[in-house]
Amino acid sequence: MTATEATKDEPRSIPDTLADYVRRRATALQQRYAADDPAAVASLARLRRVVPTGPLLHPDTWEVFEQIPEALVWDRDDPSRAELAAVGALTLFATHQQSRRDQQMHRPGREHSLGRAVARLKTIEGQGVERRFRALTRSADVTAALQHLRGLVSQLRTAQIPLDYGALARDLYFVQNPTTLHGVRMQWTRDFHRPVRGTEPTDDTTQTGDQE
Repeated sequence: MTATEATKDEPRSIPDTLADYVRRRATALQQRYAADDPAAVASLARLRRVVPTGPLLHPDTWEVFEQIPEALVWDRDDPSRAELAAVGALTLFATHQQSRRDQQMHRPGREHSLGRAVARLKTIEGQGVERRFRALTRSADVTAALQHLRGLVSQLRTAQIPLDYGALARDLYFVQNPTTLHGVRMQWTRDFHRPVRGTEPTDDTTQTGDQE
């Protein structure tokens, strides 16, 4: 059984546990990166080279599992949906944070969801961003979604627009289930089309799970 087929074995609390875990890891990595911690610098360098292109995870991503909650893992050959989502989100974060030691490219909060971040990017980059975003929303599986996300994240990095990587991990978890894929697409689209205010918050202190 593949990770995308297995849904009944994972409790409903899994998406929240996953989001909290990814937020903690991203927060810790960016804090250590800002402090020029050699281990964090090396970790991010390894991760950004290996954004998943399928259900088989590159060995350089296995460090993601060092602190992963037991509820997110299983003993099968393929990664669980939660494991694949965690690796996907954190490898994209590593790309986003590259050379941004003085900035936090992971920010928690609804205004830093994927749809909101890409909407702000469109105000800078124009219609080409919307075409790439539409291609993402038509992705049939998590592999295609990750390919489109890598390009969007590179643009977000250039424009210095942060993203909530805990929320993205949750999205990637649901993208792997055909029964919840449409809901993710709809949420991305709703957030993208909400009007962008002149000034939107750059942080959200109401979120939990972002401190270690």
